[in-house]
Parts: sequence; structure tokens; C-alpha cells
Amino acid sequence: MTETQSRAYGFAIEGMTCAHCELAVERVMRGQPGVSYAEVRYDRGRAIVDASNLDVAALTHALGEEGYKARVEPLTPDFLAPKSSGLRRGTEAAGLIMAVFALVVLARHFHLVPDGVSVSEHMTLGLVFAIGLVASVSSCMAVTGGLLLAVSARYQPAPAQRSLASRMLPHVFFNAGRVISYTLFGAAIGHAGSALAISGIVAATVTIAASVLMMTIGAQMLGLLPPFGRMLSLPPTVQQRIHDLVLRETNVASFALGAATFFLPCGFTLALQLYVLGQGSALMGALTMLVFALGTLPALAAISAASGFVRGRAQAYFLKAAGAAVIVLGLFNIQYGLVQGAGGDAPAIAIAQEANVPPSGTAQVATMTVDGLTYRPNRFTVKVGQPVEWHIDARLAEGCGRILVARSIGLTRFLSDQRTEVIRFTPQRSGEIVFNCSMGMMTPNSGFTVTN
Repeated sequence: MTETQSRAYGFAIEGMTCAHCELAVERVMRGQPGVSYAEVRYDRGRAIVDASNLDVAALTHALGEEGYKARVEPLTPDFLAPKSSGLRRGTEAAGLIMAVFALVVLARHFHLVPDGVSVSEHMTLGLVFAIGLVASVSSCMAVTGGLLLAVSARYQPAPAQRSLASRMLPHVFFNAGRVISYTLFGAAIGHAGSALAISGIVAATVTIAASVLMMTIGAQMLGLLPPFGRMLSLPPTVQQRIHDLVLRETNVASFALGAATFFLPCGFTLALQLYVLGQGSALMGALTMLVFALGTLPALAAISAASGFVRGRAQAYFLKAAGAAVIVLGLFNIQYGLVQGAGGDAPAIAIAQEANVPPSGTAQVATMTVDGLTYRPNRFTVKVGQPVEWHIDARLAEGCGRILVARSIGLTRFLSDQRTEVIRFTPQRSGEIVFNCSMGMMTPNSGFTVTN
């Protein structure tokens, strides 16, 4: 029907799940002839339009082409008020976050999440692929999987009402970016050696920044943050231009984010990078990192499928659950970042196995084994100014345990699974020399106490 007088219309809108949906609906409404004002609230599922001679049928058809269902509803004083109070939303979000956190803790306690297949000195490409499969459902999933969930939330809803192919494109670009960057950087490491190694502080900064981004997006998915448009109070025309730019740059941003995961902290990734460094071959480096990236694809594709196929109410529930998961993964990642920035130290939450190091000839000899993700013993006492020989048997090490990092003495070592490693250093001053794996997942409070 066509109205002839200027008036306000109330619409109930089905299919909105986020602030991008809100802007998309508002853009369609403002594009209709006679519309002078439109205000949309995705958290209420409603919109108000001021218009003269509004063709309601044309408006609902235009929204339908974008995947939204609209119907006229009587206006009331609280028409755009949120369906639930801030307290209720906060309570729901806290419950979801605690539930996801409990699941993660239980999975780790009962070893439902694998610690990993060890990276060894001599591997076939088939074993590298298997390592990728294991990595994608263990420590690496906490980083890459969390970012992919963030992509599904940040970019997926914007075109979610379009075809399945267009909804899946951001995920395709994300994974393509990962595969291509792993291949190219793998070749570069194999050819150029340690030129691409990054410091602990840089790694910590990248980890914490990615974690904060993930947690911010997760909070928005749970409705704990206002849509950016309202939060920034930008003019509607500016909001629409930003929205158009986001949609246009979605695939590029997804590709770049996927490519950047090469530099994010994953014990398996770093172990393979050091393995490739020792091979000294650009071709072997490219093939190794390519096959590893391909091995991680099945689990990541499952995340993409889950976010791409769910629609309507199911999509809203999925986004809330994913938001809680992103926040929990972000918390764990921040912990890893703080461990990296602190030089490999970790909170003292376990009883240390300490050993005084006896002298052997002119050197102090410290003997340690790495069993799975455990150092035995994990504490040593040595004297300042006397050489130390650190004998490490890592034949039973798993996952992150294959990498030993002690940044205060400049040590990053890929431990052999064939022989006992001997690391020599001379402590120059009293204090602590802490060590752990690259993600701080090994025995807490591990290190040397250097005495006078």
C-alpha cells in the first residue's frame, strides 16, 4: 500500500544479528523514496521510519532481497527499547563465558585436547600433515581458531543474508592467506635462515594485541558493547560509507589476517620454523609449511561451516556461544603473551623439582629430561662466573616441549629427539635465568637460581 501523508512507521525485522545488520537495514530503508529518517535496533529486532508516501510493499521487498523479513507493527513508547536489560545481558554473557571456560579446563584436565605429536629431526611430509591435524585441535586452535571465530563474527554477519558462496568468501580468503603465507615464509626461512625470527617482546605484543581484538569482538557478539556507529555518534551518512568500506574490504582484511597467523605464537609452528631453518632449503621449507597449513584446514573449515550454514535464531545463538569462546581464548592468549614478554617465566603454581648442580671438572653440569610437557627437574642452583653444561634429554618431549626458550641468555633451541642436547653458558651475575617453551606451557617456575 502507499501512504500519502508524512508519518512514522514501526517495523519488526527478522534476521538481524549484529551492528552491521543494523546498518545494512538502515541503508535499505534510507534508500526508499520518501524516507526522511530511519532508526534501527538489531538487539530489539525493530526499526522506525519517518516517510511520506512510503511504499511499504517495496520496502519489505527490498529488505527481503537482503535476507531480512519485515512487517509493520504499531508504535509504542518503548518500541526500540532493548528486549533485555543490561543486567540480564551481562548475566547471560557471564554464564556463557564460565561454561566455556569450564569446558576448556575439563578438556585439559582429562587430556581430551591432545598435547601433540612431536616435531622430530627427520620427518616425512605425511607426518608434518598429521602434526597439522593435531595442532589445529590443540594449542594452535587457541590462537588461529579464535581469530577465525572473530572473522566469522566481524565479517560474516554483514553479508550473511546473501548467498552461501558470498557468506563463505571471508573464510576462504582467511585460509588462503594462511596457506600462502606459510608457504612463502617457509621458503624464506629455509633460504634466509633466522632473518625472519622475531623477538620475545614482539611476539608478546602481537599475541596480546590479537587477544584484545578477539575479546573486544567477543564482547560485542555477546551484546556487551554498543554498536560502533552509536558508540562513536557518527553522522548516518558517514556510518553508511564506513559500512560500505567494511563490506568492500572484507576479503582483503580476511586474507591479511589469515596471512598474519604465521607470526602468532603456536608451539608447533615455531618448532617447524626451527626445523625448516635447520634444513637450509627453500623448497623443503615451502613444502613443510604448506603441508602443515593444509593439515590445519579441516578443523578450521569446520568452524567456517558452522558459522556459514546457521541462519536466523540459530545464527544468533551461535554468535553468542562463539563470542564466549572468543573471550575465553583471548584470556588464554593474553596469558601466553605475558609469559613471552616476561622471558619465559610462568606463575609458580606447582612444587618445583630443584637440584643443586655439582661441578664436573671446570663446569657445573645440570641434567634435565623433558617428558611430554614436563621438565624433570625444573629448578637448578648454579654459581655465578662458572661455566654451566646443561644436558637435556628431550626424546619424549611433545608439542611445545620441543622448543626451549631462555631469553635472558639469548637461547631459543629446537631440542633433538635423537640425542641428548648439551647447552653451554656462563652466568655473569646472580639472579634468575628462567626457561620454558615458546608459549609458556611447560612446568611452571622453571629456571636457574644463580648464587654468588
